[in-house]
Amino acid sequence: MVKNILRKLSKIRPKYKVLILTSLIVVSVCVAFTLYLRINQGYQDYSVKMLFIGNSLTYNYGGVDYHVEQLGSSASPSHRIEADDNTASMAHLALLSSSALEMISAGQYDYVIVQGTPYLAGIESFKTHASLLIEASREVGAEPVLFMAWEALGAPWWKPDLQPLPLSVMAQAHYDLAEKYDILVAPVGLAFKKVNDTRPGYYIYSDVMHSSMNGTYLAALVIYATIFNENPVGLSYRPTSPPLPSYFFNVSAVDAIFLQEIAWETVQENSTLSNKGFTIPPTIQNKEFVYRLFPQRSTIRFLPKIPKHPI
Repeated sequence: MVKNILRKLSKIRPKYKVLILTSLIVVSVCVAFTLYLRINQGYQDYSVKMLFIGNSLTYNYGGVDYHVEQLGSSASPSHRIEADDNTASMAHLALLSSSALEMISAGQYDYVIVQGTPYLAGIESFKTHASLLIEASREVGAEPVLFMAWEALGAPWWKPDLQPLPLSVMAQAHYDLAEKYDILVAPVGLAFKKVNDTRPGYYIYSDVMHSSMNGTYLAALVIYATIFNENPVGLSYRPTSPPLPSYFFNVSAVDAIFLQEIAWETVQENSTLSNKGFTIPPTIQNKEFVYRLFPQRSTIRFLPKIPKHPI
């Protein structure tokens, strides 16, 4: 068979031989270039599956999960992220545990991001129910990540008797669990503090408890940087309106760079805090946290949960 092919090729006119050889070279270059793109530019044949568990601190402004997906898509190499959420307004982990455990068991997730609000249910309740979710995640091969929320500025309108916890207490609770289970903490609350220390009065909150659009974007940046251990500075994605619904507020290009830098600095500074012997960092130990309350948009308490993918 090979001899027959060679015999036929020998009868082809020289100019056609050149044409065939050129075509083979072009095809080979195209195939090689495609393989190069797939290997070196992150065209992946798999998705990173994530489950976000929390309340309105997670689903506010389109959902931290949505923005993490978009950050992954804008990276180079890119990360194809598929994120689900198990969230409910005003809920703490004790109220979410049952449905969350079912999703963890059935979802085949790579990461389970657990956002608690210790000041709603208390430190011990937070630790107990976070532990249940951490252990359930590990049982099915998922990697749990703690989403450390930010400190509340005061009592919300729907719970006027609430006593907010200092950030130092919340941080200690998260890192206690991190040491016990050897898991990652996404230090979003510490990033919020860094913003307030760097630019007092910066619009990072939308009310005494909830983040602004900028705050939600910052939370997504911290979680992205924590999970992938990648510097988010320079990522092209930032929330804009349009195409997002009209009640979204834009994150400007200048703000995006500022928040990206804050996120990466915070993650780097706190990347080893889950090691044994953890102590609260000197920047927050034995200090009172006084945040400047800047003018609030009176029409916004917190935004309703919106469809999973608004674009």
